[in-house]
Amino acid sequence: MRGLRRRSYGKKMLARGIMKYLIQLLRDGQLSLTEYVNLRADIHWVESLQVIKESRMSPPPAFLLLSGAGVMLIVAVLFWRCCRQGWWYAVGVGAGAWALGVLLKFAWAIPVNGPIKRGLEHLLGKAAADPFFWLYVGLLTGVFECGMTLIMVLRTRLRRANWSAAVAFGIGFGGMEAFLVGAVSFFSLLATIVFFNVIPADARAKLIGDVWQASGHEISFVVLPIIERVSALFIHCFSCVLIVYGARVLQWRWFWLSFAYKTMVDGIAAWGLLGWQVQQSHTKMLQLEAIFVVLAICGLAGLRAMRPAFSKLEVVPE
Repeated sequence: MRGLRRRSYGKKMLARGIMKYLIQLLRDGQLSLTEYVNLRADIHWVESLQVIKESRMSPPPAFLLLSGAGVMLIVAVLFWRCCRQGWWYAVGVGAGAWALGVLLKFAWAIPVNGPIKRGLEHLLGKAAADPFFWLYVGLLTGVFECGMTLIMVLRTRLRRANWSAAVAFGIGFGGMEAFLVGAVSFFSLLATIVFFNVIPADARAKLIGDVWQASGHEISFVVLPIIERVSALFIHCFSCVLIVYGARVLQWRWFWLSFAYKTMVDGIAAWGLLGWQVQQSHTKMLQLEAIFVVLAICGLAGLRAMRPAFSKLEVVPE
């Protein structure tokens, strides 16, 4: 009996040592979360490992809340400034155009994307089908978001909008998306921190693994989402201004320019997420964000170039 106790005690001590070693490797980035989970399943002294695992867990750091809060604050300030200048109507129509466009896009994508992807892979093979599927994802944005923008502009008094109203419309469109993404990020993380102890152990293990993977990149994990959302807001704004201008001058080419711009942006996003797997590498994430920043700078330059074009149009009373 005493020998059995000694062997059990020895196994528990060995399990503790192995677990400490695996945790250290995970913290140092030498072991992925998947490898950690797979290795942990091969260790049979579950009770001692569970005690160690539970004792190592703590909620995500509260400073990560700054990411979602920062996005919401930026959008709130932009909305306030637009409404203060009397462009509340344009902001509201822009927000509504985004909501309807995204709703229709998801209504199409949820039942249809899977069969289209499988059909492309069947016809072309996976390697050749992937680029066509990324392009298809970008085209969905062009069809539904740019299409709904055009409909809302033509059906409202924004078809006679001046420069300021067109920009406010774009801020409403892009700002609605940015605010909701920031709010979801903020409140989901806040709930995780507040109710961390009641979250199932496996889910907590994944959360802690994600935090350890962020170790050493804490600032970028706060700043990058803000940069991403602000860049997307500028991209949306330029796209909307192009469509408003096209409606003012009755020329389709401005709509198609907006369509191509948004299709390219979301096609690149689909490639990054589905093909390049940016979520698995911090470096890749930085590189993809750099691409979107460049596209946003192009949008800002386009906005600046469009302002004189609006000023040359006949001023139509609102």
